[in-house]
Amino acid sequence: MSDTIAASELIFEVQPTGQSLVWQQNQLAEARYRLRPREQKLLLYVVAMIDPEAEDFGKCRIAVRDFAQLTGLVADDLYQELRDTAVAIRERTLVVENVLEPGMRKPVRRHGSWFEYVDEAIGDGYVTVKLSSWLKPFLIQVRSEFFKYKLGYALGMQREYAIRLYQLLKRWQFARQKTITIEQLRLEIGATEVNHDGKVTRESLMAYKHFKSKALVPAINEINAKTDLSVSYKEEKAKGSKAVRGITFAIRENLENVDALRPIAFPDRPQMELSLGAAGPAIDSEARQVLSNLAKEFGLSKTQETALQGYVARDGLDYLLEKAAIVRAEPRSNAARAFIAALRTDWQRPIKIEKKKPTLKKRAEPAGWKEWLRERYPKANLPGSFREFATLYSDEARKFMDDSGKLAAAN
Repeated sequence: MSDTIAASELIFEVQPTGQSLVWQQNQLAEARYRLRPREQKLLLYVVAMIDPEAEDFGKCRIAVRDFAQLTGLVADDLYQELRDTAVAIRERTLVVENVLEPGMRKPVRRHGSWFEYVDEAIGDGYVTVKLSSWLKPFLIQVRSEFFKYKLGYALGMQREYAIRLYQLLKRWQFARQKTITIEQLRLEIGATEVNHDGKVTRESLMAYKHFKSKALVPAINEINAKTDLSVSYKEEKAKGSKAVRGITFAIRENLENVDALRPIAFPDRPQMELSLGAAGPAIDSEARQVLSNLAKEFGLSKTQETALQGYVARDGLDYLLEKAAIVRAEPRSNAARAFIAALRTDWQRPIKIEKKKPTLKKRAEPAGWKEWLRERYPKANLPGSFREFATLYSDEARKFMDDSGKLAAAN
């Protein structure tokens, strides 16, 4: 019998708040899995508990009451509710592409699950979970190729597709846009499910029009209303087809929601991201007066007027004046909403395309008419074209056509 005593396992038990950061390696934003909204929130709560500088995962000891308070969970049996949610996450399939571990010759597609196990101790008010050990390179000691966001933004959303789409867009926020096929988008937000063998087991909202109305548009609306992102999109169609093949998302920081969660200082970041609360150039009194005038003109609320300062700091005063001119160019039923939308999604001046008049194909002139005319009338001034000849001397033109026709027939 060995006298060696195993070292105590690391336990994370500090409960996160809405200000806590969720750190993820980029690949996880594009992983394939399907979780219900409550399951997604519990998973992100657990990820936020982990110290990103820790040497190992350890266990995460979730306080039932703290989780319920942060997420607004109301249930008769909070403990059982949380336990069942954790077990459901453990049983869900997680597929991650390009997993490469020490000793592997080439990357593999990993089929696994988020949680290695779930412990329950009846009556103590806690549920303990352990994240699968192979996920460590994606969640701790990540030095590059990662994204982060405040837990509160994700927990504030109610739609499962909104939470997943938000994570995907945060991953690409530094690029300010992302183009993705409809097929890939469905996989990455969970509308298409796969099993442990990678086979499709379920496809929700198969028709694009249903996917758009039930998943895509509601998710974007919730992201714009509740998070630090302002998102718009453009449908991409195959050339010569009306079928939508992909989506291009435009991703900007939502300056109207900067106060939704109080700003915190972010550590140094490897990507060129836009963070909340970033200090911008000072706004002088003249610019403030311009902002005040714009707020009055468009009927902005105090919150919207404050947001204008953020747009000036980020994009410059000329940007605001350009968008104001675009909004003024057409009648608006809601000027404030139109102006804010123009700022959020970078409206461009409309380009007028004039309808081209059909060009008349120039008819070829009959050959030899000038020679025929010069032979008959050597001293005459020749018309510039056969059309002019036929207009001025229609009888002679007919004679030429008759002679040339006979000549062609003879040849």
